[in-house]
This record gives sequence, C-alpha cells and structure tokens, in this order.
Amino acid sequence: MKKIPEYNIDFYSDSFIKNPFPHYAKMRSLGPIVFLPKLNNYAITQYHFLKQALLDYERFSSANGVAGDEIGSKFYIYKKIQYLAHHNEIGGKDEKYLKDLDLFFQKETDVDDFIMTLSIFFKLKDELALRGECYTAYLDNENDVRTCTFVDDKKQSFNIDCVFPNHTNDPRLVKEPISLEHIDMDVNMFYLKLQDSCGIQMCRGPHHKIFKQKSICLALNTPVFWTKTIRGIYDNQFTVLNTPRQLAEAHRKALIYASIYKNYVSNTRDFNNERKKACKLILRAEKMVSRGWTQTTLEDDKTEWLVVKFNKIQELFDKKHWESLKEIIQTETKCSICHSDYKPEDSVFLSPCGHTFHVCCEKSNTTTGLLGWINQMVRNTIELRKKNLPDQGKEMCCMICSHPFF
Repeated sequence: MKKIPEYNIDFYSDSFIKNPFPHYAKMRSLGPIVFLPKLNNYAITQYHFLKQALLDYERFSSANGVAGDEIGSKFYIYKKIQYLAHHNEIGGKDEKYLKDLDLFFQKETDVDDFIMTLSIFFKLKDELALRGECYTAYLDNENDVRTCTFVDDKKQSFNIDCVFPNHTNDPRLVKEPISLEHIDMDVNMFYLKLQDSCGIQMCRGPHHKIFKQKSICLALNTPVFWTKTIRGIYDNQFTVLNTPRQLAEAHRKALIYASIYKNYVSNTRDFNNERKKACKLILRAEKMVSRGWTQTTLEDDKTEWLVVKFNKIQELFDKKHWESLKEIIQTETKCSICHSDYKPEDSVFLSPCGHTFHVCCEKSNTTTGLLGWINQMVRNTIELRKKNLPDQGKEMCCMICSHPFF
C-alpha cells in the first residue's frame, strides 16, 4: 500500500498566515491526500477530490467548525489578530485601515475565553460592557457588547467589540449573534464558537421569508456558498445580500418580536427607514471599496447595484450581464448630480440600469452625491410628518431613467 505523503509545516506561523499559497501548491504536488503531522490531521489538496468531499456534506460536515483541531480553531484567530495589529491594519491612522474589529460570539463564556487568551498576546488596557442597550446597534438582534482595548508591544492600542446574544427567555428572539435577514454583506455572516466544537460558524438561514427568490434562499444554505464566501474573502471580494427594503422589513419584524416593543404592530411600509438603510448600505460598501475590496453581484447573470472605483468600471465588461449595458456605461464620464468629471479613484454608484453617480460628490460628505440625495428625501419626509401631511411613498429610482436602484 502506497504511503500517504506528509507535509510538516506550522500552519500558525506568521509566515504561513501571511502567504499560505506556496505551501498549498507544494501540498498539491505531493498528492490528493496529505498528512499534516503538526495537526495530526489529513488535508485534501486537489480539486476533483475536494469537490467530492464538499458535496458529501454528511460524511465531511462543517457543522462543528472548519478547523482541524480545537487549538487550531482558536490559535489561528489569535495569530491573525496579532498579525493585523502588528501591521497597523487595526487602529491604523490611514482611513483604509480598520478602526476596530467587530467579532460575534455564540455566548458570553466564549467571550471570556477569547479575552483571556488574547491577553497572552496583548495587554488588556480597558473593558467596557454594554448590556441591554444595544438592541438596534448590532444587526437588530438583542445583543450585549463588551468593548476591549488592547495594547501591543509598540504601545499602539486597538479596540475589539465582542458581540454576543444577551440572556432572554423569549423563544421567539434570535439566539445567534447574527441572523441572515439582518445581514448586509456575505463577509459578515460568521461568528466564533470557542467552546465544545470550536471554529468559525456561519449564521443559519432566514427566520422570515425575506428572500423572494427561492434560488437565492437555497444558495445561501449550501456548502458551496460557504466555500464561495471564504474564497471571496481571500480575494477581497464581498456581496451585498439584502436590499434596503428587506433590511427595513426585518427590522420592523424584529421590533414586533422584541419584548420592549411588544405592542408595536405597525404593518405600514416605512419608506424613510428603507432610505436610511440604503444610505448605510451604500456607505459601508463604499468604505469596503476604498480599502481595496471589490463588490460582486449575488447572482452571476443579473445586474445589481454596485459601488466601484471609476477606473475599475471597464473590468465589469468581462461579465456577460454587464456587457449589454456597455454602451450606456461608457458614456458616463460625469456625475449626473454634480456634473463634474469623474476622477480615476472616485467611488461611483453604478445603478442596474447602467447610469452612475458619485457616492459623495465631496469626499466623506454624506450631504452630497447620491447619499445626499437620499438623505434629502429622508429630511423632506420628516418635515411632512411634523406637519401631519401624508408621507411621499416613493421608491429610490435613477434620476435619469426612473429604474429602481434596489
């Protein structure tokens, strides 16, 4: 019987975490199955065999985590945070870096474990617990937050928000720290489980029938989607999962279920809440793009709104569903709001119809550009309500052709 090849490498070393791909190539060259002595585990390295394993979800289940060992599940997370901190990618002065990290946990004991272990790598400078105050702050679930400030060996500090479900006896409320119908982007679908079966977990499917396209709903609950999302993170790609209307509807239902709003039974569609969700969604996408990420569409054969750098728009024409709009997009050299020429690094909102607008005509000024236009609709509605005048129930549509944005 042929001996299974071995690859003796420390998967948790700084060099491996920084650039694992040469090691992956070496493992593939050794054979389809490789034994990893340092992990006491086996790795499937080649596409054909890996595809078979991913499709066999009963035998090769990821329900209990995706790391090969309990120590690995935890240690990889801590070493990754250490790498980000040491390279100033958390708390860096440049706006392209993260100001802090938001980590979601299944329960508070996981938070205790995490803080205790991370204190080995960094000095815990301060901790602030917010309990019963964060209902609307984190994805509309009833979560508590413990904000920790750590200091590294260079005396630089950074914050980590540890988010976890608070204790409630109401079985109708979501028990996970995140739920699909409240999530904006696929890269935000994960939380940490550090006890029992350790690892990174993906939130479950929607509790309410928010997603109208059944194909999307099914796709989000398959191992293939897990793999696609992880691959996207490696490639600095993200996808927006919910429209502003879906997020607003999920928020309304969450208010109904929450005990503090148990008498809240409004079934009225709130256009203003949708506009606020739209502004937040576009702004978050713009920040991701400014940090070097690329927004992709959920369905490969469908045009959806995107935030993209102006000098990257030409790359979209490689995809068949955008090619049909090539003629329109190529004529869009000026913002239709401020009428100024686009600069190469400008963040542009690309509508499904092909027309484009500055996200903000003045950098970081949300009263200008498309965000300013939507925010003005919000202010107008507030004024109408103050005067007891009827709300203008109006969709957010392209100012040029009236095609809906979302």
